[in-house]
Amino acid sequence: PMDTTTAAAHAALAGLGTAGASAGLVEGVRRLIVRRLMRRRYARWDRAWARAGQTWGRAGAGS
Repeated sequence: PMDTTTAAAHAALAGLGTAGASAGLVEGVRRLIVRRLMRRRYARWDRAWARAGQTWGRAGAGS
């Protein structure tokens, strides 16, 4: 059996490891969500620019 000090050290390290792994998991999921949202945003911008056409900024050049 472990003595009290060793058991406390193991418990503290296990807690820190679990907290770190949990934080890493949350950050990974957050990054995936942000990446997906940004892809959607860029796709909407691409569609909007395609609708605007080549003459979007020239006065009197459009229809």
